[in-house]
Amino acid sequence: MIDFIKKTYIKYEEIVNYLIIGVMTTVISLITKYALLFTVLDAKNPLQLQISIIVSWIIAVIFAYVTNRKFVFKSKSEKILKEFSLFISSRIVTLVMESVILWFFITYLHLDSNMYVIIWTILTQFIVIVGNYILSKFFVFSKTDSKKENKSINREIYFYIVFFLLVLILCYLFPYTHDDWDWGSVTGLERLKNSFDNFNGRWLGNSLGMLLTRVRILKSITIASTLLAIIILIKKLINSDKKYIPYFVIISFLLMPVRMFAQSFAWTVSFANYVPPVLIALFIIYKNKSVFQEKKEEISNKWILPFLLLGFMGTLFMEHLTIYLVVLGIFLLVVDFVKNKKIMLANIFYLIGSIAGSILMFSNTGYRTLFGEGDGYRSIEDGNIFIRSIKTYFGEFKNLLVNNNFALNTILSILALILIYQFLKKNKKTVSPFKKITLKVSSSILMFFLSYQFFLKMVANSNAFIRDDFRRLIEGILILGYALAIIATVLIAVLDKERRKRMLFEIGSIVMISAPLLIVKPIGPRCFFATYLFFTILAAEFLDLVLKNEKFDFTWMLRTGSYTLISLFLIIYGYCFMIEQKRVNYMNEHKNEEKLVLPKIPYNSFMQVPNPGNDWFRTQYRQYYDLNENVELEFIDYKEWKKRYQ
Repeated sequence: MIDFIKKTYIKYEEIVNYLIIGVMTTVISLITKYALLFTVLDAKNPLQLQISIIVSWIIAVIFAYVTNRKFVFKSKSEKILKEFSLFISSRIVTLVMESVILWFFITYLHLDSNMYVIIWTILTQFIVIVGNYILSKFFVFSKTDSKKENKSINREIYFYIVFFLLVLILCYLFPYTHDDWDWGSVTGLERLKNSFDNFNGRWLGNSLGMLLTRVRILKSITIASTLLAIIILIKKLINSDKKYIPYFVIISFLLMPVRMFAQSFAWTVSFANYVPPVLIALFIIYKNKSVFQEKKEEISNKWILPFLLLGFMGTLFMEHLTIYLVVLGIFLLVVDFVKNKKIMLANIFYLIGSIAGSILMFSNTGYRTLFGEGDGYRSIEDGNIFIRSIKTYFGEFKNLLVNNNFALNTILSILALILIYQFLKKNKKTVSPFKKITLKVSSSILMFFLSYQFFLKMVANSNAFIRDDFRRLIEGILILGYALAIIATVLIAVLDKERRKRMLFEIGSIVMISAPLLIVKPIGPRCFFATYLFFTILAAEFLDLVLKNEKFDFTWMLRTGSYTLISLFLIIYGYCFMIEQKRVNYMNEHKNEEKLVLPKIPYNSFMQVPNPGNDWFRTQYRQYYDLNENVELEFIDYKEWKKRYQ
């Protein structure tokens, strides 16, 4: 036992010493503060109380610097004044961070009950401890000889921790909405008891949704962890050493259509069904990255069982993603055989698992009623599939797949145009006339598509200029031209074979994921989250190509942009969370009344039905919050409610 403790201490000496010093610093701070208050200062005097706090903080910081320098990070730097200044600055940063977090949750959101004060105090202390360690290790006491070698890694780790904590807070603020109330109440349990019979085959999606609608902090951790894992996998898949790629992906996610964000992340049950299978798909693709490479690289047999489980689990979330995951398994086996004349065992088991999962999903009796009239919500129309698909494509499908993604379309088009320009400039003497003409035509299409996107954005009612049916036809053809222009750019202007194969696969994934949605209705923005993600990966590939030889570092610009957008989302959802909590508190205090007048949660576009409107929603709402089934509910504007009841 003693040997084990010694080995553990030697292995984690720095962290253990840091925690010990942290405890000692806290004790020093408290002793100093109360020694002053019990001797020379008066605690009842507000000014003297603040003086005791400031003096105790200064002494604690000095003690922490000396001990951290000598016993934790063992710094040998001779620039003590500079080092000490950085140390004080880092402590001020975490002090401000702690104050802002506590102000935001306790004062601004009015989460000032004893339980919430304890929760946010513990959370902020954890953030401060981690923050102080990161700042001390990577910015204050970073060793000169290893600074250059570890600089990018250290910053990347710091970014991932900060991002996770910010998103964790953001996800906690998402109110429960729409059928979150349904799945979080007794109705969800009844469906589980009946094995979701005659409902759907989304075994894991439904089960995860039921769990996340019951435990808010678990919901926050799950969504934040999933997002972080997706960002890490995208960076690894692109195989780029550029530090700005994760920031670009974050900006892309936060600039997705508001309704898509609302349905994919802010709506808990929808997240549980639509996002986890995408993470599984990305992981399988990453582990099979050698299919895009010339060199042969086999997946170890230790992955057989995990691949079997991932294949099975991934197909129990969402129907069109189930189809994609099965097709992905077949694709990997075919490429394995064609390229290497053998098939990797892990991929065989992945396909077996995905087929087994898809059989379990589609054996649910709920799918038997979809053809023709449907089940009252979902349906697959009878008739010629080809004709139906064309009608659907020229309808809302093209908007949900491409047109609504204004920001990402703009970025992708501009990057493609820059890449074409760079290619033609560099290879103007060697490029064939056919390739030159193809790229120029592609440039024209991209420019026209970009101009039309801005036209749609600037003109609120485009039907006033173009007849609706004619507009749909133009947009449908233009989007096809846009897709062909992107494909042509990849085929001609991307010279790296590995990257070209990967980008064509990403385009193919967009087609494969969206294809089943041509014959099913209704479809919504959440159905196209997976395709948006692959568009994001494609744009990141273009960005990496365009800036490959650029010496100017764009990281700080994208970092600023990503943190700014996250801050805006925190403000919006923080305000909504405050109103949700006031609504819940009011309901709990007035449960026995015959009528409840409750405040509406604003910013409807950022959430999926945050205010129950019809009878079905109100019934589920009453069940979820354990209200009397006969209580009358009325929802009014928050400002009006505040005047009346506060």
